[in-house]
Amino acid sequence: MDFNLRTSLPKFQFDYTNVKVQLMKVCVGASTYLYIVGDCENGSYEWICVGPCLKAQSNQGYGDQSIALRDGLCEYHGLPGEE
Repeated sequence: MDFNLRTSLPKFQFDYTNVKVQLMKVCVGASTYLYIVGDCENGSYEWICVGPCLKAQSNQGYGDQSIALRDGLCEYHGLPGEE
């Protein structure tokens, strides 16, 4: 599955981030990708997880893209020790 930021973003609504760029794309599972998107000028970032049956997103307005990445990974994989 290929995620096109320009055509797919209207499906995702964010209260705190005006998404202007895709910063990262990480393969987290079979055909499932975690994207970090955001507005670098205003320091606001979100994660989007897209796969064949999974579509999830944040709506936090993270001030750091690495924190958005961490939370997106935890959302997909679960916290350490969770089963």
